[in-house]
Amino acid sequence: MTIRSHPPRGMILFFVLIILGVTATAVILLLSQSSLNGLTSANEKIQSVQARSEVFGCLDEVLIQFTGDANYSPTSVGMGAYTCTASVQSNGTVRTVTLTRTNQNITRRVIATLDVSTSPFTVSSILEQ
Repeated sequence: MTIRSHPPRGMILFFVLIILGVTATAVILLLSQSSLNGLTSANEKIQSVQARSEVFGCLDEVLIQFTGDANYSPTSVGMGAYTCTASVQSNGTVRTVTLTRTNQNITRRVIATLDVSTSPFTVSSILEQ
């Protein structure tokens, strides 16, 4: 009868392979999660830039309308493929125009302050939110 003081060499190799396999799987899972987060972030950035472009398109349309009518007060601005929500507040000759555009889960807002006392009117500020 022989007594072994060492574990079989095959078992050591087996444990090394298990440890390497688990480590490799964890690294692959972390890398795939990172790339999915990157894709989600890139998609949100694209939606944000598109919503910004669309809300400024609505602002352009509102400014064109103010050229013809200083009392123009829309509740929405339709641009064919999309619509912006609009609000106009009057304070004497000063108009504050708020335009909002939501693209999926991204909302962009522009607030423009106009002075219609002069012809043509002047835009004193544009605040993007």
